[in-house]
Amino acid sequence: MRLAFRDYRPSDRAHLCQCLNSLGDTMVPLDPWHRITRTPDHGRRLASFALGQVRANHGFVLIAEVDGEPAGAAIAWTHIPSGPGRTWQLPTKIGWVWGLAVLPAMRGRGVGTRLLRECERRFRADGCDQLRLGTFAHNRQALRLYAREGYEARDVGLGKPLGPPKHRWPASGRPSRRKRPR
Repeated sequence: MRLAFRDYRPSDRAHLCQCLNSLGDTMVPLDPWHRITRTPDHGRRLASFALGQVRANHGFVLIAEVDGEPAGAAIAWTHIPSGPGRTWQLPTKIGWVWGLAVLPAMRGRGVGTRLLRECERRFRADGCDQLRLGTFAHNRQALRLYAREGYEARDVGLGKPLGPPKHRWPASGRPSRRKRPR
């Protein structure tokens, strides 16, 4: 197996969408609250958002290829705290991995580990002094990978469902707009 990384090109858009759809497919069954869905345009919409963040925040999208075929992707950018956050944090430049996805057929071959290490290498070279990422609390496979690579819980977000979801996603995948009474 020959694994290589390269920077995203516009011709990779379909692959990036496929990776984001695959990530969505992984997350849906892990959600004990049944609030996550993967809509038909999930990958397209997330790719547009992510590419905008990459452009705005000195980021990158890495494409992983196994034997010349796309196998996964990492979406990452930098963050320099500003505003109130600067009053209680030492000056820092943070590398943020927003998304890391490996296609199902390529999982278990070290692609995710190597993608993560390549993100670390790039962020170090860019002067970042820490790398942050997040994952869904029930994504045990990802948590094992991150722990193996030396990541530890730093900030913990907690949640509690207060009842069943009040809204359903329509078939188009966009939140419905409630009509206002006249």
